[in-house]
Amino acid sequence: MCIRDSFHTVSEHSEMRPFTDLAREIYLPLFDKVPVSYSFEHHYHVFKATKSLLANAVVGDSNSTKGVTYLGDGAWGIDHNGQGVDHWYDEMQRNFKHVFIGTLQRVSSGAVQLDVQAIDEKGNVFFQTSKTKQ
Repeated sequence: MCIRDSFHTVSEHSEMRPFTDLAREIYLPLFDKVPVSYSFEHHYHVFKATKSLLANAVVGDSNSTKGVTYLGDGAWGIDHNGQGVDHWYDEMQRNFKHVFIGTLQRVSSGAVQLDVQAIDEKGNVFFQTSKTKQ
C-alpha cells in the first residue's frame, strides 16, 4: 500500500490535521480487515517507522505479523522539514535522506515474506523489518 499523505504523521502541521483524522477514520479499519503488512506513506520528509498497529493500538514491533507497519516520509532529494514530533506509535524517526528497498519472496507453500530496508544516502542500511504472511 502506498499513500501520498501520512496517516501516522511525524509532524503536527495543523492544516493537515483534518485530513489525517478523516483518513484514519476511513482507511485504518479497512487496513485491519485485509492482510496489509506495510503502508508506505510520504509527506513530511523525515524517516519514520511505526510499531505494528491494529485497531489504532500497538500490537508489536515493526516485525510483528499482526497489524500494519507504516513506513515513510522520505526526503526524495530535497532538504528536510526538520525533526518530527515523538508519537506513541513511533518505532524510529531519523532526519536524513533515504530510500526503501523491498524484497518479496515465497518462503513456503502459501507463505510470502516481505523484507524492507531503509538505506541512507551513503548506502548504509539503518533500518530493516521483515514480515511473513500466509
